[in-house]
Amino acid sequence: MKGVLGIISANYSSDALGHLTDSRPAASLPIGGRYRLMDFPLTNMVKSDITTVGLITPFYYRSIMDHVGNGQPWGLAKRRGGLFVMPGTVYGERENKCRFILKDLLRNRRLIDRSTASYVLMCDASKVIRIDYDPFCRAHVKSGKKATFLYSAEGHRFLDCLIINKDHLKEILRDYENSDSMDLTEILLKESSDTPIGEYIYDGYVGVVDDLKDYVKVNMDLLDPKLGIKILPGLMTKVQDAPPTLYRENSDVSNSVISSGCIIKGTVENSVVARNVIIEEGAVVKNSIIMQRCKVGKGARIENAVLDKYVDISEEVIIKGSDALPFVVEKNAKL
Repeated sequence: MKGVLGIISANYSSDALGHLTDSRPAASLPIGGRYRLMDFPLTNMVKSDITTVGLITPFYYRSIMDHVGNGQPWGLAKRRGGLFVMPGTVYGERENKCRFILKDLLRNRRLIDRSTASYVLMCDASKVIRIDYDPFCRAHVKSGKKATFLYSAEGHRFLDCLIINKDHLKEILRDYENSDSMDLTEILLKESSDTPIGEYIYDGYVGVVDDLKDYVKVNMDLLDPKLGIKILPGLMTKVQDAPPTLYRENSDVSNSVISSGCIIKGTVENSVVARNVIIEEGAVVKNSIIMQRCKVGKGARIENAVLDKYVDISEEVIIKGSDALPFVVEKNAKL
């Protein structure tokens, strides 16, 4: 794995995620109360002994930089190798099918050119997945093919992850330099009749976050103890120290994740609650995601909803969405 360079593409988003991606890329979306989507590819690469990782960011990169810093939480703050936070093109992509736009790779080709690695492993940051990339990389080398795609066992879905011989990638960057709006996967598929693509099947859990309904479903999936114990232990993230959550006498919490620093006086059911959230007496939160530093006032009822950061819900307010269409309250809103 020392011969593999990792590249994580985060310069994309989706209109299907609504207001959640107005000021952040999909890679920065909170998951499971204390993590971000980008934690999964970063952890997977580090745990697979990939020690040089390039992270391609969008122009609104503040939330990414605030989270990853110099890469220290993942052991990537190194003098040699480590984490390279790289600029993506200004507007990125908002199509679900686009992840590895050539113009982003061309802009950051210096990392590829200077790397001593023989292979480049690329993935996006919109999947909740825990995978050891070592068998994937070994299968690619053994196949003798120039590129191998990663697919899920269920539905044979392409997981926006591939490994490619570095020399072949450099050839593509040279040959398609004037067609920089194309996606790398599009080029590889176009040339597959002459240069066959390998396939590798992953049979573990895959949580795909392409739209708002997906986002809620993945968070709810992690409430299942049998799944959560496979996905979350060992997941690396930025450490944020906070005191333990305080549960008041009449609080009632069931099948939920409650992060540190919260004050719970009301009822929480089947929900994910991030750090430093206050839920007042008589308030009910059900089947919802509450991001950090929100406040739910006395007697309020939140059901099938997503509250972005710093939302303040007044007393007796009722917010109710549905399984098919969760209700989203924008960041900093006061209702």
